[in-house]
Amino acid sequence: MLVLPISAVGAQYGGGGMTPPPTIDMPQGIDAGLEYRKGIQALKVQRFAEAKKAFGRVLEVAPKDPNTNYLAGLAHAGLSDLKNARKHYERAVKYDPSMVVAHQELGVTYARLGQLDKAQVELANLNALATKCGGGCAKAGSLKSAIAQVTTAIAGVRR
Repeated sequence: MLVLPISAVGAQYGGGGMTPPPTIDMPQGIDAGLEYRKGIQALKVQRFAEAKKAFGRVLEVAPKDPNTNYLAGLAHAGLSDLKNARKHYERAVKYDPSMVVAHQELGVTYARLGQLDKAQVELANLNALATKCGGGCAKAGSLKSAIAQVTTAIAGVRR
């Protein structure tokens, strides 16, 4: 069973300091914000297929939204589809290089896929963000936790 990071679904728009849902109207009058919220609710109750579908609809019109890509990655991970989860996490960090939770999940996913070199790169990215933060920024706690998660995932593969 996948345990979702609290920052993924704990707050109004997905937590972790992420931005509100896209407000783009979708074809056939479907509201991207409504689909985004449906996806969040589905993640909260571990209905990963529903979440995947909802976030997929949002990504049809907002493919570069880092938050939606991250959350779509969580939905895929919940379905044990790590390759597609990785793809969405990669897009999330591409479009928002400071998104700590996306770097964390990407690093953990790389480790679970046996791609230790790439997991190490994500760990280095997190350490660089932590160095820039200096321990006093708003993301200091989440950076510390993310570094620990990725480090543990890498160590678990090496055993």
